[in-house]
Amino acid sequence: MKALYDYSAHDENCLSLTEGEVVTNVSWIDDHWATGQNFDGKTGSFPRNYCEVATARLFLCVLLGGAKTKPLLGMLVIVK
Repeated sequence: MKALYDYSAHDENCLSLTEGEVVTNVSWIDDHWATGQNFDGKTGSFPRNYCEVATARLFLCVLLGGAKTKPLLGMLVIVK
């Protein structure tokens, strides 16, 4: 997923997001929350409406290591 907005974690179980940041290893908790992992390896929950499902183009960019430096155009989400 790609973060649409900044989100400040309210406890140690949540994941803070920065607009444009890519979140991987995503699992849905319920209709409003998901869990995932950021590039720094931190995992936690975050509001699903703060992120968007993205295209394969961004997913390939992430795999090639360029997602932090190239414009983010969306990404693929693999739900466990």
